[in-house]
Amino acid sequence: MATDLVGPAGIVAALNWEMDVFASCPGGKSRLLLETTGPGPAAASAGAERAVARGAVCLVSWGTAGGLGRVEPGDIVLADRVLDDASRIIATDASITETLARAFGSIAQIRRATIHRGVLASASEPVTSVADKRALAEASGAIAVDMESAAIGRVASAAGLPLVVVRVIVDRADRGVPAAAIAGMDGPRTRPGQVLLGLLESPRETSGVIALGLAARRARRTLRACAPIVASLSNGRSA
Repeated sequence: MATDLVGPAGIVAALNWEMDVFASCPGGKSRLLLETTGPGPAAASAGAERAVARGAVCLVSWGTAGGLGRVEPGDIVLADRVLDDASRIIATDASITETLARAFGSIAQIRRATIHRGVLASASEPVTSVADKRALAEASGAIAVDMESAAIGRVASAAGLPLVVVRVIVDRADRGVPAAAIAGMDGPRTRPGQVLLGLLESPRETSGVIALGLAARRARRTLRACAPIVASLSNGRSA
């Protein structure tokens, strides 16, 4: 895929399973600077700064997001703008985003997914309840939410680098995220044992955890399909 980038793209993701999809990309590691940070803006900012220090010529906020609008698990979000907690707007690179949107078209068709363009809200804390999702959607007009993109965007802006946001929906706007699933998060890792302990304490969350697991599997398949295209953003050579 032709872009104007000459040098490696820095890919910043919160979770191991979001980043692991690049392992099977031919030559991906030679073209990309991968930073898996754990969730949240502080961790994402530190990872983005490491990517810049390593020579990244573009920063990509990569991984999953929660749905705020009419989106489904497995749908692709290519953000045109990122809105942070202070309602500050960070623009993404229009040219690269449009190039990715065209390239993802066949994947969306095969995966029966939809590509969404618009605003992505970037929160400092998890947005897990249906009520909180609805309130954020009404206040921001965003179609999805994560906790990392604004922090990555601020690093990109400070370094004068283009920002790209590629996120795949993992939970719908009308479904809350079970507390047991949140309890299983340990930095960039997922701890199934902690999830099970949470379910022992709140067995009524079992159906929600199962539904979220199935949605995460669908999201991961979409991420895996998109990864080779993102890996081809640049040729990996330094300018």
